[in-house]
Amino acid sequence: MSCETCPFAFSEASDMVQNYGCLPEPADIIRMKRESGHNWSCHYNGKKKCQGFVDFVKEAKENKWMVDNLEDIDTNKGGIISYDTWETKGEKEAIKEAEESHNDNGKQSSL
Repeated sequence: MSCETCPFAFSEASDMVQNYGCLPEPADIIRMKRESGHNWSCHYNGKKKCQGFVDFVKEAKENKWMVDNLEDIDTNKGGIISYDTWETKGEKEAIKEAEESHNDNGKQSSL
């Protein structure tokens, strides 16, 4: 289940924070995933994936009527794009940080 202001809540509150530029739109999160391979973080807890994004991808894959059923997206793979870094330093830095963190975690787990 997504937070009230999650971009994937599609609520008045989520529209408001997107319009203020506080959070990206769902299409931007999907684009970042496709381009980087990393997942969007929860804006309340940057150490976990955005559950709204995970649920949206799952529902899209199950819906045969969706134009883009997101079959190419696997939310079980990739690092986490930090909302805090995205907001303060921008998209490129947030993706760079996700890449570095993901690579470091991969090295540690192989020991």
